[in-house]
Amino acid sequence: QKLDQLMGKYQAACQLVRQNAIQLVDAADQEADLKAARAIVQTVATTVQQTVHAKPAGVVTYSLRAVSEDPHTFEIASEMKRGRTEAKLVFVRRGMVLDDPVHEVGGGVLEVAAFALRVACLVIEKPLKRRLLVLDEPFGRLRGEANRQRMRDLVLSLARDFGVQFVLNLD
Repeated sequence: QKLDQLMGKYQAACQLVRQNAIQLVDAADQEADLKAARAIVQTVATTVQQTVHAKPAGVVTYSLRAVSEDPHTFEIASEMKRGRTEAKLVFVRRGMVLDDPVHEVGGGVLEVAAFALRVACLVIEKPLKRRLLVLDEPFGRLRGEANRQRMRDLVLSLARDFGVQFVLNLD
């Protein structure tokens, strides 16, 4: 009788091991499916972000080229960090990515980029009738009369192209 009890426990344990092995295989399959789904979602998110980022990056690049004698390209790159895509603002000059644009470009270039990003955000967020941008000395670090004239031309061009009204306090 003791042997029968032990055999019963052994068979129950074997059955439990088989069930656990099946559950483990199912869990591994689910994990693989979830990883594949995550990869698809991340790919779609990156593609959408690149598409969405193209317009503001284009406005900034257009603005930088309109004002600067040494034109820069502006990009918004998507990077994977901590399982998410994050945007990284990138300045490119003569084909070289600038690692630290704050220290590698002049303040005027940064002001033009910041101004253009404000315009792009306004265009994305507001309907045509509510596009008003009020700024106090947005180009204080821009040097040279030629650059200032190009900036005035740029402001007029952006106002015309995007329907933005500007109120600027300039020195």
